[in-house]
Amino acid sequence: MLTFETREIHGWNITGTIPTQLGGLTSLVSLDLSYNQLTGNIPPQLGNPKGLLNYLDLSYNQLTGTIPTQLGQLITHSLKLRNNQLTGTIPTELSLIPLDSLYIPIN
Repeated sequence: MLTFETREIHGWNITGTIPTQLGGLTSLVSLDLSYNQLTGNIPPQLGNPKGLLNYLDLSYNQLTGTIPTQLGQLITHSLKLRNNQLTGTIPTELSLIPLDSLYIPIN
């Protein structure tokens, strides 16, 4: 069992896909993977964390596909997905969470 509170891994030029195992971390409060070169879809597992995720920033990567509806199960205050290559509509499930900020422009 892995436990983390905050992971700020922005600007490290990480390549590849987002590991689905991140959704299984306990006590993860903040996750910032912005300004990397991540590709592929946003794993739906990120919407099913073992703990409460307050901040998720996946901005400025090369992520594709749609925004998983499972992110609506994520209790968060800030969700940032800007400057990726996402397609589709914003899931209605995101309206069910108490967001302080939502950034999804230029996708």
